[in-house]
Amino acid sequence: AEYMGEQSWWLDTFKKTIGRIGRVLLVLSPWNNPTPFTRCWCLFELLCTHLEGANLQVRIPAKQHDAFVKAIKEDFTQVLSDFSNIKAVKAQATRAADKDMIFSLIESMYSFDEMDSLVKDRIRQWLYTTASIMVNNINDGKESTARLLTQVGSWYKEVGKITEAQKAFDKAHNILTNMPDCNKDLASLYNNYGTLHVDQGEYNKALEMFEKALKYRQMEGENTMEVAVVYNNMGAVYAQMGNNEKSTECHQKDLEIKEMLSNSGENSGMLDATYCNMAMQVLNSADGDPKEALELCEKALKNVLEMKGEHHYSLAKVYDTIASVYIRMNDPGKSVDASIKACAIYRSNFGEDYCAYGNSQLNLGMAYKMQGKLEEADKCYLESLRVSNIHKCDSGRMSNLYNNMSNLKMQQGDFEKSVEYRLKDLEYIKHMKGKYAQMDYIMGLCNLAAAYFQMKKYKDAVKTYEEAFENGSNVF
Repeated sequence: AEYMGEQSWWLDTFKKTIGRIGRVLLVLSPWNNPTPFTRCWCLFELLCTHLEGANLQVRIPAKQHDAFVKAIKEDFTQVLSDFSNIKAVKAQATRAADKDMIFSLIESMYSFDEMDSLVKDRIRQWLYTTASIMVNNINDGKESTARLLTQVGSWYKEVGKITEAQKAFDKAHNILTNMPDCNKDLASLYNNYGTLHVDQGEYNKALEMFEKALKYRQMEGENTMEVAVVYNNMGAVYAQMGNNEKSTECHQKDLEIKEMLSNSGENSGMLDATYCNMAMQVLNSADGDPKEALELCEKALKNVLEMKGEHHYSLAKVYDTIASVYIRMNDPGKSVDASIKACAIYRSNFGEDYCAYGNSQLNLGMAYKMQGKLEEADKCYLESLRVSNIHKCDSGRMSNLYNNMSNLKMQQGDFEKSVEYRLKDLEYIKHMKGKYAQMDYIMGLCNLAAAYFQMKKYKDAVKTYEEAFENGSNVF
């Protein structure tokens, strides 16, 4: 009884006191592995801060500030990942009774995974705000500032802030074009410009940027990891455009460089991205063999585990690709397992607004649908749609998503919703080019007509079938 009374006091009086104060100061030391995240009382205070809606103020010791800024300039994604190594269940306290009490309090409201997510979300928000302030307040025209702008812009892109990403890249470009001997930074910037265009479905513009990145990378050496990365990106774009010959050519150049570097003892930790893109190219080929794609995925998985470890965020893309392969192989169970792993890694490291998290939710929904778990599939599709809308994704991805959503509603017997989603699918297809887009449009019209028929809107069904026939006559 005494223990329960003590627990009630902490959960009530202490929590409300934090609310009345209204502010909590969190000191991150060391900045890349903060001690407070390993202590039960600190995590409990963060939980109270969240429950009371108090203002969390984060500070880094002055002696560590330069190292923190340097890390953001070099790899903002890795900084975010560093801050994601929070495991409340592993936190310690000096007194075992304190640990038991705090764990009991946490478990009365959340799971430990949910507790971790609460803390990570607050830290991510602080990181975004800090990086934005740094970007807006530094106007010294230095090369290091351009590097910061490129890194932060890259992350803006990943969380769907396309306008902010473009502005950051443009500011970096203005600095670098007026500076001599900055080939490396210009190459990085053009590569990021390229990925920005890819996300918006502007593949020709993306290739133009990647060509510029390649030119500057090759000034630093023909057979470097950086050159290989650009070839990898170009190969992925050509695959999206349906040009398998050019895609294979780029991926082969990428693979040759990375294998050469690996054989000479240099880091081969980027091979996983190459294998994943090659696997997707195989899947997207008309005569592609899913077993060949799976073998490439297994190589990617082995590379990540050997070079980066079992907790590295790049595992998510590997699992995502594996999920796609198993869908093609008609093995939804294994696809679900892989997608769940991918979602968990993306969520843990980057939060639920991360672009690739939306892709994983789509894969997971497709696999659930194949299993007949239609409600679970619907939830995944809606989550994927939420993320896709944040990022204003390209027409191809949006069409694919609405196509799956419409088919699901048709299977559930919700024909009105199926029509709503199908009309959106068709609108996105209109913005796509090529014979395959025309075929998708015809198939979409046929599916729309089928939904109208189920709703007994026979005139609409006939009219839509006639439009499909007319479009088919033009294509074939």
